[in-house]
Amino acid sequence: MKGLWGIIVAVLAFAPLAIAQMPGCALTCLMSALPASSCAATDQPCICADTALNAHVMACIQTTCTVKEQLTTANATAVACDAPVRNKTSTYAKFTIIFYCLSTVAVIIRMITIFGMGQEFGYDDGCVIFIFFINTAIMVLAITGLTRYGIGQDIWKLPFDSITNALFYFWVSEPLYYLEAPLIKIAFLLFFHRIFTDQTITRIIWTLIAVNVMVIITFVVALCFICRPISYSWNSWDGEHTGTCGNANALAFSNAGICILLDCIIIALPITRIMALQLSLRRRISILFMLCVGTFVTIVSILRLQSLVTFENTANPTWDFYGTGIWSTMELDVGIICLCMPSLRAFLIRLFPTLSSRNRSQYPSIRMQSDTRKTGSTSKSSRNNGKGGISLSRNFVVEYSNTPAQDQSSFVQLVEIEAGRGDDNKS
Repeated sequence: MKGLWGIIVAVLAFAPLAIAQMPGCALTCLMSALPASSCAATDQPCICADTALNAHVMACIQTTCTVKEQLTTANATAVACDAPVRNKTSTYAKFTIIFYCLSTVAVIIRMITIFGMGQEFGYDDGCVIFIFFINTAIMVLAITGLTRYGIGQDIWKLPFDSITNALFYFWVSEPLYYLEAPLIKIAFLLFFHRIFTDQTITRIIWTLIAVNVMVIITFVVALCFICRPISYSWNSWDGEHTGTCGNANALAFSNAGICILLDCIIIALPITRIMALQLSLRRRISILFMLCVGTFVTIVSILRLQSLVTFENTANPTWDFYGTGIWSTMELDVGIICLCMPSLRAFLIRLFPTLSSRNRSQYPSIRMQSDTRKTGSTSKSSRNNGKGGISLSRNFVVEYSNTPAQDQSSFVQLVEIEAGRGDDNKS
């Protein structure tokens, strides 16, 4: 809002209607400052650009006018000096809808893969469904609330009631973000738990799940009760209500930093297992690249953290929230899409079986056995007789199953690798 004080003095000579709309406190400041200006009273461009005059008027208005009077003055001067009207509301709405549709399609394909292809419904699948409902709630709040009441516009262009409503919907949406972001991490961890049976990895997974649950409880509760009374969270902007608030910016930065750290740990968890496999450097790099698709979510989280710097102590929250809202939407929806990528691949192979046969003719693979498989059973492939061993055959893919079925459609295939050509007598 400070930028608009730079054009406030132009109202006096060139906008009679704006003068009529100006509060008395602003007119008093304007009249007292104009005689000291080097600009002629009829020189509108000079008056709009006079830095010293603008600073004097701005300081006067901020000390003598209420918040609502300041906003009214800012809007009047914007009209007087032909300031551009900024409005990104429709862009924010379109962006939100597009990414929500993409993540919804990914979830639908995951459910089709589970219920239509006979795969077992796991805890990670239930977590994804819960995440989908939370994401739907965030989308509805964004479209029916945030965009409706002026997110993406300058605050002085909005009716006072719209400002209050926009901040209220923002207050409702933020705890849902604090809930969904860690739940996406928990879903990844539950997925890893179905794949890796090593006790050390299992303990790490459950520890990380517990940490994410603690993050949810701590930050959601802290955010909901950061102001007393609670309504002060969306009423404090006008200076007409009484209450106290904690440091919401410190809370947001803490949450973002912890989530980024957890992202890095969760991404590193499967990478350590892949690095233990005897693979060529080129093939190992390709696997790591495919497993680290989720790093994009971490990058988006970092970009969102940068947008929070702009949002800190802002006098124009409805405009400055635009960047934070865009990055938050992308982070959550891309995270959901990453969760559903293995199911998406299995779905495409079912639709186009030639994809599977073509890949199998080119690449060997590794099947991580389920705990239900008997270690003493015979097979044409060579195997380690240890519990949860790795069996090698001529052509296979990285996949998991909780059943001993041999139908490839019963597996969620992760990646395909080329481990080198083995002897024919091992096939």
